[in-house]
Amino acid sequence: MRRASAAVVLVLGLPGCGLLDEPAGPSPTVVHTTEATKTAAPTEKAAVIPDALTSAVWTRATATMEVDLKILPDGRYRSVEIYSPVESGGIYQLQRVEDGQAQVSGDRLRLVGRTATEKRTAEDDPGGNYERPSGTRTGTYDWRVDGDRLHLTDANGDAAVFTRTTA
Repeated sequence: MRRASAAVVLVLGLPGCGLLDEPAGPSPTVVHTTEATKTAAPTEKAAVIPDALTSAVWTRATATMEVDLKILPDGRYRSVEIYSPVESGGIYQLQRVEDGQAQVSGDRLRLVGRTATEKRTAEDDPGGNYERPSGTRTGTYDWRVDGDRLHLTDANGDAAVFTRTTA
């Protein structure tokens, strides 16, 4: 079966709309993306972000999605999430890409979305396809890097672990 390519970008951990959430539904076909390796738009002020956060594209995959997060040394970030469930006998994919600004204070990481887009692609329902601007998200997390793992925990105590892939 041919796979359509798409991605949904979310900022981490806000209930119902973040990297820590897993949408309900059938198991998807996960498609890896390199969107997170692209840089976000420049921002008005530069930030100093620890090398431990900027040294990789961080990936988290679940049964229903894959999320890639890239943070640059100046604080810009791009988050890409892919959600690809099987519905009505066909596969559709959602893509959401968010660019924003990361801020670090000690073991606290704040991600502030600046721009976001979402796109739906379905081979068996092209009339339902779209690409449009999306609302941005903001989240604050306790963070730590342990070897090739980035651990993020939101204010509710929900944790997500990302794996280092590439710089």
